[in-house]
Amino acid sequence: EATAADQPPQEILDQMSESDSDGGRPDAQTARLAGTYDGVSLWLVKAVAPGYVCLIADAHDEADWIAGCAMGFGGVSAPGVGTFHFHPGDQELPSNGTAISDNVYVLHGLD
Repeated sequence: EATAADQPPQEILDQMSESDSDGGRPDAQTARLAGTYDGVSLWLVKAVAPGYVCLIADAHDEADWIAGCAMGFGGVSAPGVGTFHFHPGDQELPSNGTAISDNVYVLHGLD
């Protein structure tokens, strides 16, 4: 069951839904909070296109959020937010990564 914390900010979902491709349009009912890292909240949400998953990273500043969608593996990166990736839960964590959940991790040392 989803809780209120599982729902990303509606403005982010609305902006993502304006995307031209189904791969970038989130199915808001599937959103789940993956965790937080250094003040950034991270959500995974299935996209309208079959097989696509989106990662949303929100630094809780109206201008500082990023989202990316992909099949299987993906990531997002932005100044002020960070570099985060997602993968299926059975994949090995990179040596420069810190797990946030079974499927989401932050990468270090990319500067």
